Amino acid sequence: MILKNSNVYYQSPSVTISYHEEQEIGLSVWNSPVGSHEVREAVLLICHTIERFGLTRWLSDTRNLRAFQEQDRQWTMEHIAPSLLSGALRKVAVLLPPDRENSAQTNHILHQLPEVRQYLLIQDFYEPQEALAWLLQESLQPQP
Repeated sequence: MILKNSNVYYQSPSVTISYHEEQEIGLSVWNSPVGSHEVREAVLLICHTIERFGLTRWLSDTRNLRAFQEQDRQWTMEHIAPSLLSGALRKVAVLLPPDRENSAQTNHILHQLPEVRQYLLIQDFYEPQEALAWLLQESLQPQP
């Protein structure tokens, strides 16, 4: 497990969402390609977890995920992103598949929001420990 001593908040065959309250960090591990209903349910649960526990850091493990369908991307950007960007979250690390072609297809939804860098520090990684180390660094403020 990437995030030791974490609490599992939600688990399905497609995604596992966990958090570590003391470190204010959450984790979503996408286990397989997902359908529209699963995407939306998981995204809502991720947002709820962030809000409920005041999480400032998030690690999104997309190594086993294929790109979301366009309607799911659009739904997330319209309905979820505004509240996500105005909440406690400040840093997001995205674990990408080692296959760079698939990485381009996975392109995290947050990368598509023009204003994201005003509110969040977001960075892509290929190694879980590098992503976690970056998240746990003190800086939580985007640089202008």
